[in-house]
Parts: sequence; structure tokens; C-alpha cells
Amino acid sequence: KGQKGVFIAMPNRRTRVGEYKDIVHPISQDFRKALQTSIFKEYIRENPADLELELDF
Repeated sequence: KGQKGVFIAMPNRRTRVGEYKDIVHPISQDFRKALQTSIFKEYIRENPADLELELDF
């Protein structure tokens, strides 16, 4: 959960200079949307009290 609601962050790794770089990238916008939808559906199934949260996608 973030300040503006629930969001999904792709797995990332911190570099030697302190930056975070994604190590997983969806191959297309359609796949990204399908992945986010699937993850959010499972999140809500496991956390029904959070149904009122704003979903950021």
C-alpha cells in the first residue's frame, strides 16, 4: 500500500550507486495490464477489507 492506494512494483535490485533497477519487465502493455489485474484480484480475495482502497493501475 502506498500513500495513494495499492500499487504493484516489479521485482528490483539496488545497484552499487544506490539506484533501484527493475529486474523483471512485462513484454507488452497488454501483458502488464493482465498481470496487474490478476495480482489485484488475488490481493482483494486475500484482503477483502481493502475493497475500498484506490487501485493504482
